[in-house]
Amino acid sequence: MAVADSVKNIGTDDIQNAAVTNDKIADTTISNGKLAGSIANDKLAGSIANDKLANSAITINGSAISLGGSTTVGGNTSHNFIINGAMEVAQRGTSTTGGNQEYLLDRFYTYIFGAANRTISQVTDAPTGFKHSIKIARDNGDTGTAGTYFSQPCASDASVGAAGETVTLSFWAKAGANFSPTSSYISVALYSGTGTDQTLMAGLTGSVAVIGAVNQAITTSWVRYEFTSGSVVPTDSNQLVFQIIATPTGTAGADDWYEITGIQVEIGSSATDFVHEEYGVTLRKCQRYYQMHNCADSTYNVFGTGIRTGATTAEIPIPLPVTMREKPTFGYSGLRFRDYSGIDTTVTYSGTYADRTYCMLMLTAVSISNDAGYIQGNSSSDYMEWDAEL
Repeated sequence: MAVADSVKNIGTDDIQNAAVTNDKIADTTISNGKLAGSIANDKLAGSIANDKLANSAITINGSAISLGGSTTVGGNTSHNFIINGAMEVAQRGTSTTGGNQEYLLDRFYTYIFGAANRTISQVTDAPTGFKHSIKIARDNGDTGTAGTYFSQPCASDASVGAAGETVTLSFWAKAGANFSPTSSYISVALYSGTGTDQTLMAGLTGSVAVIGAVNQAITTSWVRYEFTSGSVVPTDSNQLVFQIIATPTGTAGADDWYEITGIQVEIGSSATDFVHEEYGVTLRKCQRYYQMHNCADSTYNVFGTGIRTGATTAEIPIPLPVTMREKPTFGYSGLRFRDYSGIDTTVTYSGTYADRTYCMLMLTAVSISNDAGYIQGNSSSDYMEWDAEL
């Protein structure tokens, strides 16, 4: 029986469980509009072989899939070597005054040779699609003209895959009305190195400028800038380092600053859409390098419980939520020990042992009456930190 040009008003029972084979429908195309409802999976008992869809393209959510040979799905599949490029994570706080090498927003540091009078801050001024940027400002009236370095050194284990590839750097930037560098230039560069987990400030073994340094003029409006390496990253490269230098002139006005966000370094000869991650994913990446437990939300935040080891000593084990890049250094401000009899004592730290996954605090107090107690904050500015930055 041949299938007519059109089939109208045939109920489900009229076509029993018979198969409609390919040779019953010649080379006609069945468009979406001809299938007025949906075809449930169980109605397609077999499979449709590639040769039944001769050279046709299937589009899924705007991405083309080609059949025959390999199947490719369009869309953004880029990998960003930069961590926290959207300036979302700020464990150390949202503002600092610049000096020597100093990290603020996670994974990025600033450095000012022989000068301070800079204010670095996380701000909400950002291009469409972003929430935050970092603002690097020269204080109003400052006459120091030392360059401000802004950099992220990518760890060696986070730079895997770049060697032997063409790479592209992109970011959004905006200048203040009094941005003073000559011709509103920022000097943009991406370096590769053959060492392990190094920074430009401390020295980058086998340093090669893969991109730049390029003098890029920036404007008072948000613009995305893009830079592609002129040649591939050296095959013996073991890490990448991003850096921008802004060198001011004259006396600073009220708006001698620039802002930047959406920093992305990826394999390829052109920039793709910025990869936005869930905040928690980016936070965990940052915590490999730095972790802080603070009292910003609760003055008496409890950091850990432990046991008495003597009349005036106790030990407090604190597991770390993310395995750190290397054994961290420990720092703290304030804090107090409270045992279960309700006695508060100001403590000093006689020692700290930390590895990549946990920290053991050895503390000395005036007196400890009970076998167990806990360490907690004593003011809203108290904190503990573990630093494994490059």
